[in-house]
Amino acid sequence: QHVIKDSAHPFAAESLMVVDYGPQGAAIKYVSKAKHREFFFGHRKRPPLEHDLPLVRWVHMNGLDLNLLLALTVKYGLHPLCVEDVIEQCPSKIDRCGCHYFAAVEQLCLVSTPDGTEPVKVHGRHVAIFCSGPPLFDTLVTVTEPDHDEKEDWPGGPVRDTVGAGEAWVTRLRQRLSSPHSRLRERRADFLMHQIIDVSADELVKVTKAYTTRLHVLEGQPHITSSGIDGRWMEEVSLMELQLQVVGRRLKGLQRTIRRVTEDPDLLPSSTSYITDVKDHIDEAHEDAMYLVAKCKMLLEESERAVDEHQRKTRERAADELNRRVFALTVATAIFSPMHFTCGVYGMNFVNAQGTPTIPELLWPHGYLYFWMLMITYLVGSSGFAIWFWR
Repeated sequence: QHVIKDSAHPFAAESLMVVDYGPQGAAIKYVSKAKHREFFFGHRKRPPLEHDLPLVRWVHMNGLDLNLLLALTVKYGLHPLCVEDVIEQCPSKIDRCGCHYFAAVEQLCLVSTPDGTEPVKVHGRHVAIFCSGPPLFDTLVTVTEPDHDEKEDWPGGPVRDTVGAGEAWVTRLRQRLSSPHSRLRERRADFLMHQIIDVSADELVKVTKAYTTRLHVLEGQPHITSSGIDGRWMEEVSLMELQLQVVGRRLKGLQRTIRRVTEDPDLLPSSTSYITDVKDHIDEAHEDAMYLVAKCKMLLEESERAVDEHQRKTRERAADELNRRVFALTVATAIFSPMHFTCGVYGMNFVNAQGTPTIPELLWPHGYLYFWMLMITYLVGSSGFAIWFWR
């Protein structure tokens, strides 16, 4: 009554998507607020033939509304602990509660272009799956909402989903159910749950491929400058390394989920080869993510080594230039020192009592000329020898 009557919690015009399907076809409808009473107190259609299995019902809620979730809990008998996991957004896992199943998937959806022309942008979502157990497997309830922990867990901060990538998998599965001769309609709700895990793994594979392409583009960009590593380049590669570690953790959670599926005797027999294929995709994506983390570290280390080498060579060139200048000054000092000494000696004013200079050379009639001839000869000879030695 609270869900149907309370106007303080208005729902979207199409708050629930309901798909009833069987081998003959699929009926898709959207339950608006005006039809809540009819849906929650109504029943699905019976199968055309009396001995046929009941139609499989898939109920999907985009966004968490506690009142609506409470109503679904009452209608389908959802386990309280599993409902709590939906609200708290538990990590990726799959549990068996009685004879029914609960699975949670931490999705990462690519919201940027995958061609590597811009930094990779990823939107995180949490998908909760309630699946009825054997023998009928006739009901599946899914709840999706943005990841609460993305602000703290995702390096670089959360990214808004402006292109609807977070609900693209719903559209894809709805189209598969509506297509003629659909293989998905021939199976029960457990196979649909496997499909949801598969498309979540495919999204993570897209993310790792986008990071691979972007990292290849960054690797080819010139990022070593005279002042060091380009700041924006280094920041993006460092951020990619941290983000890829989160991608690796999400893939690790999916690996645990798939392992639990393979260990359950009621889930595996109907889709052994399919689950094996999904497991291979997840393992491959995890290996790619870990390889990209190592590659980011290698690029940063190589760039730092290149900068260190560049700075070392710059210091060597500066030291060589300084040595050349010091050598030139030393040679000039060596050349002019004797001249300074000679000038100092003959510039002394030692005289006798009559005022006559006591240095004999100062009394020569052509002493000044002899001095300059000697100095010029010495300067030319020493300079020529210095030039020859330098060469």
